Amino acid sequence: MSTAPTSVTAALTPSAKSEGSETQAKDFRLSDIPGVMGTLTWVQAQRIMQRWFDGQPYVLEAGVKSGNVAASTLSKEKVMEDLPFEWLNTGSTRIKPIIEDLEKQFRYVRDYNQTVGRLHSSLSELSPGLMELLRKLRKLGAIDLDKLTLRNGYYDLSDQSAITLDESTQFNFKRIGVSLWEQATDKLDDVYGALGGFAIKLAATRMATVVEEGRPSKICIDEIGMYVRDTYDFINTGSDQFLGYWGEQGVLDPGAIDYMLGGAYVDKDGKRYFRVTNGSFNQYRDAHKMGGDFLIFSTVHKVPVDIEITIGKVDLQEFKGRASGRG
Repeated sequence: MSTAPTSVTAALTPSAKSEGSETQAKDFRLSDIPGVMGTLTWVQAQRIMQRWFDGQPYVLEAGVKSGNVAASTLSKEKVMEDLPFEWLNTGSTRIKPIIEDLEKQFRYVRDYNQTVGRLHSSLSELSPGLMELLRKLRKLGAIDLDKLTLRNGYYDLSDQSAITLDESTQFNFKRIGVSLWEQATDKLDDVYGALGGFAIKLAATRMATVVEEGRPSKICIDEIGMYVRDTYDFINTGSDQFLGYWGEQGVLDPGAIDYMLGGAYVDKDGKRYFRVTNGSFNQYRDAHKMGGDFLIFSTVHKVPVDIEITIGKVDLQEFKGRASGRG
């Protein structure tokens, strides 16, 4: 096995963005990036990337990446569970308002809510989030589809991990930083360096199904959990994803045009910064037989809520039909 460091400069060609001819360039190793992140005080980004470099070679399978393979079935080295959720508020100025907006959406809900409740629609009235919640309740034994009724039950998962919630009561999610525009324009910070595009997932952590004679049955939720679920991998689904211009001094924040069309390196203020992509990490893994992909789960951020959704026979008939693929 080779132990020589992989140089990002190995296959570079001159860039049209060079500024000045006096730049002194030297090899910059891909494995130097975690140290640079530390200099930038990107604490979690440094920790996560160093974990990848220290791991045995592993490429995340498609089923794991998509969520079709349960995280609980994976070995410990393939799952990270201790990313602090509250770090999202301090590691980036752009994430806190998104979280606050999510919390507002759930504070008080009576039936209609596009994320977890009904929709104002004459066709499919159950939102995708409510459909998923009903699927999870069915697995918990809270629905009798033959009689088209709920069963009384109380479910307290407030002390459970994100992995457990992901498999038991997760009902929706919010994607962040995944669009091409976001990738090109989001500020480079600790959250961007650690996660890039990711999802905040939503799960019911305390809820009840209530059935009372002479009254509509309902789902009552008084606490939800928010957590990050992300994959740390360098798999390309199209073109080779750009990860920034990196050098000993840090990382440049390119504009959208540089993101799309930038050259192999940029010279600025006498320093050279090299274009890094997903392919750079895949080449490193092939050369050194090190570099292991893994799943990332954060701790669970719990939010008190007041949610009530009435569920009648018509609703369960719709659920039954759509869940079986008929609508």
